[in-house]
Amino acid sequence: MILIAVASTWQGLRVGMTLEAPAPTLLFEDVRGRYLAEISQDERRNGYWPVPEEIPPKVLAATLAAEDARYYEHGGVDARAVLRALYQNVSNRRIVSGASTIAMQVARIERPGRRSLVNKLSEAVVAGGLVRKYGHDIVLRHYLLIAPYGNQNYGIVYAARRYFAKPLADLTWAEAALLAALPKLPGRMNLYKFDGWHAATQRARYVLDRLWQLDVIDDREYTEAIMLLPQLRPSVKETRPPACLHAILQIREYLESHPAAWNQPTRRPIVRTSIDLDLQDEVSSMAWEMMQGFRRDGAGNLAVIVAERASGNIVAYLGSEDYYDKENKGAIDYADVPRSSGSTLKPFIYGLGMQVKGYTAATLLTDTGLALDAHAGAYTFKNYDESFQGPILYRNALGNSRNIPAAQVLQAVGIDVAYRHFCDLGLIRVRENPARYGLGMSIGGLYVTLADLVRAYGILA
Repeated sequence: MILIAVASTWQGLRVGMTLEAPAPTLLFEDVRGRYLAEISQDERRNGYWPVPEEIPPKVLAATLAAEDARYYEHGGVDARAVLRALYQNVSNRRIVSGASTIAMQVARIERPGRRSLVNKLSEAVVAGGLVRKYGHDIVLRHYLLIAPYGNQNYGIVYAARRYFAKPLADLTWAEAALLAALPKLPGRMNLYKFDGWHAATQRARYVLDRLWQLDVIDDREYTEAIMLLPQLRPSVKETRPPACLHAILQIREYLESHPAAWNQPTRRPIVRTSIDLDLQDEVSSMAWEMMQGFRRDGAGNLAVIVAERASGNIVAYLGSEDYYDKENKGAIDYADVPRSSGSTLKPFIYGLGMQVKGYTAATLLTDTGLALDAHAGAYTFKNYDESFQGPILYRNALGNSRNIPAAQVLQAVGIDVAYRHFCDLGLIRVRENPARYGLGMSIGGLYVTLADLVRAYGILA
């Protein structure tokens, strides 16, 4: 049975085994580098941030001291460690040492299974194959990429940021030793619990002892690290700003609909967005104040998007007044819900009139209570104030948002032409027969989302 398992594993190697890792967790920041959110493909696993080609010396030394001091002296399986583990296990009449090398741990993480002698032998075979195929440096970097560091954190680069808010190169000997200690028992060494912290620091002391015994650190460095170790505290995990939750969900939805955005293993996993948290908070406060009056008039909620005119960048995105307001369905992103367009499409209609019919700002239109004929039937339009201004200049008709002149321009341009234009602008998500809307498109008959409307206005601006 053992021979069959080993032979099967070796055959797997021969057909071409690769080192694989999940896509990295993406960290999203606001325009000034402040925390917005972290988004992972698998919400149960965070991290997998790329390990630099040149591993910082402290991280390298601490990892080898903790897991495999003779890593560069064997081909994936340490025969000396195997004999030592066999002796210890027989002497203690129980398993006290597994003799797993870094390469063997990579094999186990890549292909998890229950602990057994057969699987142990398979790991040894795979480990040897990995080192032969990829070399020591690549296998070690892969270990540092996928190893578990507790609290659903994977990979030492991500763990360094999560626990110490530092890049690898800035870690002290004490911090490097503490991180190197975690993969042995990541579940028990929970740095956010007293017992876990105690277990982790005890293991870190062992790592520092080994570093000193191996002459990697001198007496002064050892003493400083030992004194610093009890003072270390993991960073408090950042929380998503409540006012940004809908913006964050929009980012997640984009990533889910664009899988290629994840499949860039060498990419920098920190994404700077255009959202400005200061402005976002200001918009959120304004929304709360405005809703106090709006609700008295029967409104249930609102949405706000602020975009820079020059760049089109979204600098604030509020999908509702309060995401957690169940009574008013605050979890719904109203910026992404189709609503009546009202008069918001009039600038596009007037623009089409200038483009298609050659109208100018001085073109004379008629603001009178006339019925207009269209393919879908007769329309009788009224202005909001139920008054008429008679002959009116093109620019004044738009500036005063008069309904009847807008319908005139739409009729002249053509409903089909206008509808195709709205499609090209991304305002229509599901195409239908334009005749269904008719001239009513000029006064709110067409339903659009605020998000799509803002993008379209960005083109117009």
